Amino acid sequence: MTPTARPDARKPPRQPLSEAGWKRLLVLLIAGVAFLGAAVGALQVDAGARAARYSRDARAAMLRSIAKSSSATVRSAYERERLAAHQALATEWIFERRQATASAAAAADAEAAQHAQSANRLWDVMQTSRDMSTLLSAQYFDEAAFVADVVQFNVDYFTVPSVLASEQDAAQRAQSTAWGNKAERYVVTITILAVSLFLLGLALTLRGGLRRLFAWVGGLITAGLVAFVLLTALAATPTVPDESLSRYADAAGHLTYAAYAAPLGKTADVVERAGKAVDLASQAIALSPGYAAAYELRGLARLLAAQESFYARAAGSPSTAEFVQAVADFDRAAALGRDSGSLEDQRASALSLAGRTNDAIAASRRALALAPEQRLRFGLHLSILLLGAGLEDEALLEAEGALRWAELHRLGSDPVTFHEAIRILDRLAFLGWPGLDALEARVKEAFVSLTHRGTVVPLPLTAHVGPLRFYTARESEGERRSETRTRFPGDTQAVGMGFDVDGLAAGAILVVQVSRNGIEQPSLGWVEAWSGPTSGSVERTIGASVRKTVFGLVPGTYGVEVYIDGTLALRGSFVVE
Repeated sequence: MTPTARPDARKPPRQPLSEAGWKRLLVLLIAGVAFLGAAVGALQVDAGARAARYSRDARAAMLRSIAKSSSATVRSAYERERLAAHQALATEWIFERRQATASAAAAADAEAAQHAQSANRLWDVMQTSRDMSTLLSAQYFDEAAFVADVVQFNVDYFTVPSVLASEQDAAQRAQSTAWGNKAERYVVTITILAVSLFLLGLALTLRGGLRRLFAWVGGLITAGLVAFVLLTALAATPTVPDESLSRYADAAGHLTYAAYAAPLGKTADVVERAGKAVDLASQAIALSPGYAAAYELRGLARLLAAQESFYARAAGSPSTAEFVQAVADFDRAAALGRDSGSLEDQRASALSLAGRTNDAIAASRRALALAPEQRLRFGLHLSILLLGAGLEDEALLEAEGALRWAELHRLGSDPVTFHEAIRILDRLAFLGWPGLDALEARVKEAFVSLTHRGTVVPLPLTAHVGPLRFYTARESEGERRSETRTRFPGDTQAVGMGFDVDGLAAGAILVVQVSRNGIEQPSLGWVEAWSGPTSGSVERTIGASVRKTVFGLVPGTYGVEVYIDGTLALRGSFVVE
């Protein structure tokens, strides 16, 4: 039997492309590159048009913001004038009502009727003035308390519209930048495509290894550009829905109100408004998860509410977890591109109250590095953190550096910064940190001395001053000075204040600051250059600038501090019940 021949298992060798095949392949590649170039050109034109449109929309939003701010300024000036006129009418109305009652009690019927008629006429004028003012409408004016909510009016007419327009501007600018970047990438792509087209065209004229080299390089460049174009075209642009922007603006309004209420000691209002800000910011984030500003605002609201409860030691004081949530919001905002000294400063506060002292100090130092123009504010905050860490000497040294900077940069040393630091130090007193009283006194003396003497270094106190005493103001008109007291009835018009001095030089600057329930009352304090005898008794009156006021001193605890050439010489307090 003859065996059958086995077929050859080897595959036939691949035949190289013929000259005609190479030309057909290169022509197809060149046509593809040309088509890709046309497509990229169309994408570039579209991206450029979008960038221009968003840029115009951003400018329009900016102009709307300016217009709203200008309109709100004019509106606020008008409303404040209406409010001042209404309050003046109210004062006269109260006076006429009291006079009518007093005359009736004295059986002066004609005089009582005249005063009653005048009071009725004033009431009608007040009612008419309310119809001419939004601030005096029921929306903002509490007729029972006779107080207008100016802060809420400013929030509604200033804060919310301005923030909304500003965020719209920022959103449009972000879109314009994103589309502009896409347009630039497309221009680069077209430029490189020209190189690829050149290589492929050159390959048509060559043979052998050079033709294959040029064809491969041109093809690889084209393939890479195709991937680059696809990634660029599919890349998402930072879109923030209008509803998200609106929720953010409303949240900013509530946070602004809470920030106004905090220095006034209105803990309940602060917690309530900050809570609403957190809810609205969370809604804005749900609609736009990449909204960095909303994360920062939510962190601020959480921090403010938790801080207020912590400082006030209110019922349900915050746990560490609430400060941790604020830190998480700040961290997320930073990860999304928010990078500022203010963010790091607030983050430092949250870290400190969350128990991460070393991280808080590091964040505070970063805040100073990012915003050296905020040396006073952030430096004082850092000194408080150092004090909380038990580094008393380093804290006082840091505070001294910040105060010296304020002396050299008067425009960057606003009173708000000093008052904020003093308020924080005062509210932290219950913690009993070593050096806390010394730091508070140093900041107070530096502020008074800088304001009235131009330097943060007060003059040493050489005079001897006696204890601060208070008495009924009418006693100061006679010879009685011994009956001092610290509690006064609710209808007190003014309180007498006195202290003895020995060796007080002529020209010494006396500054008396008066606060009520921890809030400074500038209208009750005064400043004077001493022109009296070097030794004797200083007698002054704490009361309204208008002696015949119908209101008197508002009930509360009053604190009085006396500074001589910037040095805190005396302090005391009294209560109006």
